[in-house]
Amino acid sequence: MFDLGMSEMAVMGVVALVVVGQKDLHKLARSVGQIYGKMRALAGDFRGALDQIAREAELEELRAKANAAKNFDPGRAVEKFVTEPESPPPADKSPPTP
Repeated sequence: MFDLGMSEMAVMGVVALVVVGQKDLHKLARSVGQIYGKMRALAGDFRGALDQIAREAELEELRAKANAAKNFDPGRAVEKFVTEPESPPPADKSPPTP
């Protein structure tokens, strides 16, 4: 998400030390770590919810295919194939070659 190198983190640490002070720097670091952990947990929950939605969508698709296979009647399919006349091939609309 953020592309921070060691030099940027060192500058942020020095600024935090100057602004917050040596006494409260450990409290700030702990708070930042807790917030970061909560953000990672929320991102993981969100990713998990999206994965579950994708699995449910795939499951519904598989159920529809299973129902179609369950309702398939091979005898009717063969009868339909045998009794229906074969459709003529499409007419060639290109001009005849001399």
